[in-house]
Amino acid sequence: MSRKQEPQGSTSGPTELSPQKTETRAADEGRPVVVAVGASAGGLEALQELFKQVKADNTFTFVVAQHLSPTYKSMMVDLLAKGTELRVTAAAHGETLEADTIYVCPPNKNIAIVDGPRIALSEPNIVTYGPKPSIDLLFDSLSELMGPQAIGVVLSGTGSDGARGIRTIKSEGGLTFVQDPDEAKYNGMPNSAIQTASIDFVLSASDIAAELADQVHSQNRLSPEGNKDEQALYDNILEKLRVVNGVDFKHYKSSTIRRRIERRMALHKLSSLTDYNNFIQRDASEAHLLFKNILIGVTSFFRDAEAFEVINKQLGKLVSAKPAKTLRIWIPGCSTGEEAYSLAIIVSELLGEGISEWKIQIFATDIDEDALALARKGRYPESSVFGIPENYRNKYFRLESEHYVPVKGLREMVIFSRHDLSQDPPFLRLDLITCRNLLIYFDQVLQRKVMPTFHYALNDGGLLMLGKSESIGQFSTYFRTINNRWRVYTTVFLGAKSAPAPRDFRPMLENDSERRPGIKKSASESANPPLRDVLVEKFRTHLFPLSVLINEGQDIVYSSGKNPYLMRPTGEA
Repeated sequence: MSRKQEPQGSTSGPTELSPQKTETRAADEGRPVVVAVGASAGGLEALQELFKQVKADNTFTFVVAQHLSPTYKSMMVDLLAKGTELRVTAAAHGETLEADTIYVCPPNKNIAIVDGPRIALSEPNIVTYGPKPSIDLLFDSLSELMGPQAIGVVLSGTGSDGARGIRTIKSEGGLTFVQDPDEAKYNGMPNSAIQTASIDFVLSASDIAAELADQVHSQNRLSPEGNKDEQALYDNILEKLRVVNGVDFKHYKSSTIRRRIERRMALHKLSSLTDYNNFIQRDASEAHLLFKNILIGVTSFFRDAEAFEVINKQLGKLVSAKPAKTLRIWIPGCSTGEEAYSLAIIVSELLGEGISEWKIQIFATDIDEDALALARKGRYPESSVFGIPENYRNKYFRLESEHYVPVKGLREMVIFSRHDLSQDPPFLRLDLITCRNLLIYFDQVLQRKVMPTFHYALNDGGLLMLGKSESIGQFSTYFRTINNRWRVYTTVFLGAKSAPAPRDFRPMLENDSERRPGIKKSASESANPPLRDVLVEKFRTHLFPLSVLINEGQDIVYSSGKNPYLMRPTGEA
């Protein structure tokens, strides 16, 4: 990894979109760009070097989370104010952020940035050895609010605080900096951040300020291509990604990929898509780095706690009704493994002392090898375990060198492996699939392939949990809704399942897998017609020719006949 002004890579598998993220540069709207800075031991010197170089030109506002003793009267504000043009102040709860200002978190508080943008201070909610304030929480809040406009900086310090948060910022397309470990007084935090593969720049503290300004201004220098030329260039870039990395992003949502491309263009100070296409065609390593940027992965233990309460209840019913003591779960897009271990905890609690009589397999998959490597290590900083109830944390994790590690029994349940949902065959005979916040990155063509695959992979009566921004869409005949708010479904029996043809799992996704007019149905399809067709035929025979078939969600699934009161075409909705 270069220690000069060289862009670095990004990480991980899929995540959830926030509905209120900033879509344009804050500076363009007359508001300052918010930069979150985390530091610990040796951080004062690094902060002084950084802020000495920042000009008071209404571009930036900085929010600093510096680890401090809860009983120590900090002199940080006074010490920083001596060497910078910016105003330095102790952060106050509810305070609106202003340009050319450095806000320093007071001792024994956690700090976050909320809508406004404003400061939110809170009491630490875990009483352990861990450092305060939490840098991860600061970074998480900024990425949630600002999305791709978030900027995070990790400076000198021991431990790993900030590493998870820096991944969160990067997953949303934000910009990430870390102090060069060779320059930092303590290199624990910088090295931990670098190991996430989510860092754009590794620089000295004094060089970070200039690069920050250059990156913000370079966003305004991007020049659009004509529509026709732009699409051709975009297709060329995707083809380069496929050749170098073996993954076809053709059916991923283009808006997400285009944002990642624009970020890479800014990092390399390239102003046009033509320039970036020429660059990536020459440099295979850039294709790998763009690939890592596209694999956006943010997860956490028991994310959306109410959703896990619903799945816990439904799994309990499923387990009590199973004749065989086997349980198979699949988590596509598992990222760094937190959700997999969350489900392992739920299963352990459900089965209790009788768990030894059960054969449990939790398949956690992703296309990001770096995220899988972190998941297999199973070493999580304190900030990562906030979502775990304390009794579970004490029971299922041990503290090892400032990291929480799942106990042996938990780790043995989970199998991490690389799997491309768009082209690899699914796991089969499953009782539960949790695929949360992955489908939102697929276009409709890929979604239409994935949902029937999930139905085929699940046992009859099996469970499916999606992200809260996702739904089963047109596949309401395949699944019945259990909980609409948290997107929990169960399979609907459609008759005997026949194995999909091998081509159904080949690299995606041309029209060979779509049913087209003029193609005859197979013998197996004729012998086992879809449930929809059976119901429609019964309506025609026994009720009346003008009919509408709806599902339990009141969605129109099928209509028949020229109904003078219903202005819609005949056929499948």
